[in-house]
Amino acid sequence: LESDIKENNLNEWCKLSNSSIEHILPQSPTSEYWKVAFRDYINNPDKLNKITNTLGNLLLLSNRNENSSLQNYSFPVKKNLDKNNARFSYADGSRCARLIATNECWTPKEIYENSIRMLEFMRVNWFNKILNKTEWDKLVEDKGLLKFEYNKELFLQKYDDLKNELNTIDISKERNEIVEILSKKQNNEEYEEKN
Repeated sequence: LESDIKENNLNEWCKLSNSSIEHILPQSPTSEYWKVAFRDYINNPDKLNKITNTLGNLLLLSNRNENSSLQNYSFPVKKNLDKNNARFSYADGSRCARLIATNECWTPKEIYENSIRMLEFMRVNWFNKILNKTEWDKLVEDKGLLKFEYNKELFLQKYDDLKNELNTIDISKERNEIVEILSKKQNNEEYEEKN
């Protein structure tokens, strides 16, 4: 399998020099949004680490500056930062980032569904000639690519309530923080230009 991957240049994507990996659910989630959306994970470091670093929670960004501008903000802020403040948002990004931005919220359900979508994309576009679906499914299982705790049926029973709760969280403080940071940055740049 490894020789087939090398022959097909499937490992060339990782040589992007200025690219960065964004964790949609941040590695250090601190906002109320993340604490509510991932309440079943937040106090268990192993569970949180697995879901945070799973394929469906990762987004390749073309520029390290994009990643640093997103920080640990909540999903609604990350997906639609104010375009006037010159900050990257998912809605203005790559095709994958724009697809992520179509989600109303970001919970274990969205991570699971995005993982499935990404794995299927990989199978069809990169591995279809070297692995059939059964072999691919076995590889995904053996490598643990969907190994985070997620009880789909149980979670879906509570999903609408969770979405409603997430929609009531006030994210204005985060948005104001961005404006303040940018204002300070602009003032510093103007000061440096004068001196």
